[in-house]
Amino acid sequence: DEALFVAILDFRSLYPNIVRTHNISGEMMVKNPENVSAEERFRKDQRGALSELMNRILQQRYQILAKLKDLEEIQKSETEIKQGDILKRVQRSLKLMANSLLGASNYPRGRFYSGVMANSITAIARDLLSDRLQKWTDEFSSKHHYKAEIRYGDTDSIFVEFMIPNLDPTLFQDNTSSTQISKQAYNRLLKAIEEYRNFLLQKLPEFLELQLEDIALRIILKKGRKKAYAYLSLSNEVVIKGFEAVRSDWSPLARKTQKNLLETL
Repeated sequence: DEALFVAILDFRSLYPNIVRTHNISGEMMVKNPENVSAEERFRKDQRGALSELMNRILQQRYQILAKLKDLEEIQKSETEIKQGDILKRVQRSLKLMANSLLGASNYPRGRFYSGVMANSITAIARDLLSDRLQKWTDEFSSKHHYKAEIRYGDTDSIFVEFMIPNLDPTLFQDNTSSTQISKQAYNRLLKAIEEYRNFLLQKLPEFLELQLEDIALRIILKKGRKKAYAYLSLSNEVVIKGFEAVRSDWSPLARKTQKNLLETL
């Protein structure tokens, strides 16, 4: 028997990291960039201004996120709680700065607009999320006794189905809480997913990092819409993203009805 599990893997700051990985910056653009691939349109002999600025913003944000993680693991004093709140606001501001820099390159009326830069960033991301990841996933499956297959991908994440022989799905389903799940079965599942993630990390260019966001037992994807899905997690929690059930522009009745339906499914 084969049990099917879906790992939700998320790229950390995908588009900003593409900028610093490929040294994307206006002054680093080669002549006739339309004649070469997106990855070859920017020189690598020195760090470009946009790439360097993005690098500083991301490094500072990651340092703050690491501090926040450390604070979560300790019993916090009132001072540390206030410090955590400040750090959260700072990291959100840095995230906004990074995304604003990307937006400026894609705004035709902006002073820093560059269609070539904007198109290069999205082209690199598109190639990565479709062709390259699929190729690497096929290579991974051919080398292991279980199979991994990409079922869905959006702007910065992929949903990968794992078919693992002799792993009993009933250990993870029904009314079994996460604390009751067989530790051996859980570790086996997590090991398979980590093997896959580490395999991809060895293939990915510098700065691109793939993180495990969650593991789904059952999942529903909405065709034709990005980031619209609902799934049952290992902890038996129903997670809903992008559906009308969690959108404020729909009536309470419609949201409640759809939420009840998704939870039933």
